[in-house]
Amino acid sequence: MIINNDQNFETNLQVDGDHSKKGSRLMQLIAGFSASLSVAAAGVSNAWTSPALPHLKSNSSTFPVNDEQGAWIISIYNLSDIIGSILVILLIDRIGRKISLLLSGLPFLLSWLLTIYATNYQHLLIARFIAGIGQGCSYAAIVIYLSEIADKNIRGILISIMRIMSVLAGFLLTIVGSFCTYETLNFSCMSIPILFLAIFVFMPESPYYFLLRNKEEDAVKCLVILRGITSQQTDSLIREMKLDIENERHLKNHALKELFLKKHNQKGLLIVACMKVTQLMTGQSAIVNYTEEIFTISGSSLEPKISVVILAGVRVIASLIVSGLMERISRGLNFFLSGILASIFLAVVGLFFFLKQQTLVDVTPILWLPLVSLILFELVYYMGLNTVPYAIQGEIFPIHVRGIAVSLGMMFGSTCSFITTIGYYQLTNIFGMHTAFWFFATIAIFGSIISLLIIPSTNGKTLEEIQAMRNPDMKQKLDLERCEKS
Repeated sequence: MIINNDQNFETNLQVDGDHSKKGSRLMQLIAGFSASLSVAAAGVSNAWTSPALPHLKSNSSTFPVNDEQGAWIISIYNLSDIIGSILVILLIDRIGRKISLLLSGLPFLLSWLLTIYATNYQHLLIARFIAGIGQGCSYAAIVIYLSEIADKNIRGILISIMRIMSVLAGFLLTIVGSFCTYETLNFSCMSIPILFLAIFVFMPESPYYFLLRNKEEDAVKCLVILRGITSQQTDSLIREMKLDIENERHLKNHALKELFLKKHNQKGLLIVACMKVTQLMTGQSAIVNYTEEIFTISGSSLEPKISVVILAGVRVIASLIVSGLMERISRGLNFFLSGILASIFLAVVGLFFFLKQQTLVDVTPILWLPLVSLILFELVYYMGLNTVPYAIQGEIFPIHVRGIAVSLGMMFGSTCSFITTIGYYQLTNIFGMHTAFWFFATIAIFGSIISLLIIPSTNGKTLEEIQAMRNPDMKQKLDLERCEKS
């Protein structure tokens, strides 16, 4: 099995203790927080449909939309996400991680201007399409940026901060959407990308990018700022970073070919594909976008808007909890437990809607069940399924294929999200809501089991150590470098 090979590499790897120089992690946290405002902008764009669609479908809307139009407003966002991921492939190694991430803020700004001044359904569709491009750019670029600026002990924490920012922004948007006007909702959303552009412009670039461009002095300056150490203390760090870059530089022009032909890269693609299917076809995107409608159909005595706010709050709590678990529990076990528990709660929601559909069954005594089950689902989902794939994507690929690999992973994930959102609408209309939730539960259970078998252990390892686990040539060079240093 794949996991055995990875374990052998890990066992044979000679690790020279914690060779990282001691310094401050404050700047890494600040840079991580600032960069994460880009996915906060994506988070509000993604969550916007839940409070916005009920208004747009009502008579109070200046241009009412029907159910099918509403489904496309949701789904086209995930479809255009693919374009953003392609742009990152073209830009990430040419103009840098920082500039690529900054550029992701522009589509969000444009999309909100179009949304605010929209006078028909077509305007909204174009706005959502543009916003999707921003999401594709932001997620593909930030995974690489955070992985490369962080030292090995807080890489998982920075990825968790990214997810916290996204769900926190979604939570605040849900409150605004539930208790304020549609116009206030749109202006509030537009403030997030403005804040991101205003703050992140002052953050440092990735040192790996500077080394990739043969700018070692700039890479040293980056490490001094990010790690809080002196330039003399960066020598060993720079040498190990250059191992990965120099080992792969001659392959740069054949990155796509190497990604699909090298055995360790093929394994990486298989891992990412499996995790993305499990992460995004368990129905999270459909639940986020149709939350208010789900609770309306369930017939709960609690007002749907209140249920939506509760669910959004649970996402924030779960994201805060996982930030403390990311470096304490192996990535594979975290993902597995999250998936198994998520499948149980999704199946329970499906059971409720199945019973509700039966005319001889009175579900009045259990009207609370969908809310409680979805709360528990969100709790376990954000503690593993939602976070671990982003960490793994930025860790397991060598630098010369990292940009392409991460972007392809995001494109594949966007396709899964599109299938999920448009498929949810079709499944619920044709076969009933219970069928959609049972389908999501099935994906969760099988995907989490398969992922457990193939996800490597990357906790507490530098990016070079992770490559050495999977690439014998890199392992030999890293061992030699550390022997010479000692």
